[in-house]
Amino acid sequence: MGKPGNLTLRVVTAAVLVPIVLLLMLWHRHEGWFSLVALVTAIGASEVVNMAVPSPRPWDKLLGVVGAVAVMASIYWLPSGLDAIMVLAGVVLGVWLSVMLRPGSIQEAGARVSGLFTAVLYAGVLFAFVALLKRLPQGWKWLVLLASVIWLGDTGAYFTGRAFGKHKLYPTVSPKKTWEGAFGGLVSSLAAGAVAVLWYLPELHWMGVLFGVVPAAVFGQAGDLCESLIKRAYGVKDSGRILPGHGGILDRVDALLFAAPYLYFYATRFVV
Repeated sequence: MGKPGNLTLRVVTAAVLVPIVLLLMLWHRHEGWFSLVALVTAIGASEVVNMAVPSPRPWDKLLGVVGAVAVMASIYWLPSGLDAIMVLAGVVLGVWLSVMLRPGSIQEAGARVSGLFTAVLYAGVLFAFVALLKRLPQGWKWLVLLASVIWLGDTGAYFTGRAFGKHKLYPTVSPKKTWEGAFGGLVSSLAAGAVAVLWYLPELHWMGVLFGVVPAAVFGQAGDLCESLIKRAYGVKDSGRILPGHGGILDRVDALLFAAPYLYFYATRFVV
């Protein structure tokens, strides 16, 4: 019997994971969602370390993972932003001292430091906002909005690009993406925002679609390109292999990570 195809792996993986994600997203308590995001933060940080740190040692992976989760948790749980900044400062000092005490190849020491910092900041800081959206009043609605804006945008960009794409968006980073696809994705994200206003999140209002959803969608497309840039810079096809048929965690949530901070900012400053 042959191995399952890539499409089959994608469908099976989605069928297993999507119900778990939806259950924790819709559950009235926020601790379960935080735990899931903390786990994903750890995996995402590990993927960055594997890509960005030259010949990463187990200690490098542990430091990147623990540092990212510590930063994410401090942003989520600590009442003062200054407290979270102090945790971040401690992680920064820990990275520097770790590399200084165990430098390995001196020629690679700088790359190790920058790779570890990237893991801590990219995963630790950005995933925190995916978790924080759940703590907003009716936070599950904001998570549904985030997911629908990004994933419907991705779908719209894919099909519009295939049907009408002629002008390359950023060929040195992502050769298949086009301006037509990007526009189609933005229209699909706008549709997701309109559904939110008309159905489950009327307090967003139409101004929120314009000033909340549109920038979040643009940030999401930029996040997709930034992750593609990282992968091209380090010569890898996927950020990891933990999701059969899908690649790594960062391959699936790169756009969410860039959209979530802006959506949280807009929600807390103008809606809730």
